[in-house]
Amino acid sequence: MNSNDDVLGRIRAFVFDHFPIAHRRKVSCESALRAGGIVDPLGVFEIVEYLENEFDISLHDEDVEGPAFETLTSLAELVRTKKKHAQRPQ
Repeated sequence: MNSNDDVLGRIRAFVFDHFPIAHRRKVSCESALRAGGIVDPLGVFEIVEYLENEFDISLHDEDVEGPAFETLTSLAELVRTKKKHAQRPQ
């Protein structure tokens, strides 16, 4: 498994472990999490805390309110982008 798959897999596992409705609705990597009712506003905060702690990144309001927080795939891409920017020399 490459690192891109690993990021997506870890996020998917978290969502399925913490949001049982994801199992019942057979959520795919492209399913709408917020609009689809999988994750409510409190759940968004849980995901933010998980992503920041698990991947050692910082998320801002614009990250959370934007389209990056819509699907598992977009969440994984957000993490990869944040990690890539964090690795650049300042």
